[in-house]
Amino acid sequence: MDLVHRFSVQAPIEEAWYALNHIDRLAPCFPGAAIDSFVGDEFTGSVKIKFGPTLNYRGSGKFLERDDREHKATVEARGSDLRGGSGVLAKVYVQMWPNGRLTDVVIKSDLGISGRPAQLGRGVIEDVSNKLMLAFVDRLQDRIDAGIGRPDYLPPAPVEPDVAAAPSGRPVAESTAPKTPSTGSGAGSEGSGRTPHHRHPRTSLPTGAPAAGVGSAGA
Repeated sequence: MDLVHRFSVQAPIEEAWYALNHIDRLAPCFPGAAIDSFVGDEFTGSVKIKFGPTLNYRGSGKFLERDDREHKATVEARGSDLRGGSGVLAKVYVQMWPNGRLTDVVIKSDLGISGRPAQLGRGVIEDVSNKLMLAFVDRLQDRIDAGIGRPDYLPPAPVEPDVAAAPSGRPVAESTAPKTPSTGSGAGSEGSGRTPHHRHPRTSLPTGAPAAGVGSAGA
């Protein structure tokens, strides 16, 4: 199954490319994903994806190609659901172009899924993929703004919740007021209270549509 997504981030292409090449920084942008190790061109990790039931895939991947001049990369990853019965194999082609103050990105994924998710059909898998990509792009922009595309980036320290002492001496949360619902739209925008920076990755192109030069990477 071929899926193609296009989007833009507000960052120089050097920062966007640097972030891509440091997948340990990039992975937290993808909902449910975590990197356990990243050495050289290879990495291990896990990702949780909800296809109705939530599946927990664990596996490994590697960069097959990284072209710093053309800003192209090919990544292959495979994993198996921890409960068994489902596997996934993905080959992902990425290409970037500078566009003024933006970097335009095309991601083409050759996706193979076995087990129960494969029985759901292309429409369901494509819908899940699009929602995950929307969330990824929103988180990516936030993290690029925080500096993941710069060599001197330092991840933030874990934040402990603020507590205050109740009259009884027991700690209580500083505020129990309900959160104001977000006016953001789309997956990954909840609670952000801002307009997403990205411009156009809301859909996956139909099979056979041109991928702006990325599709030829897998030929």
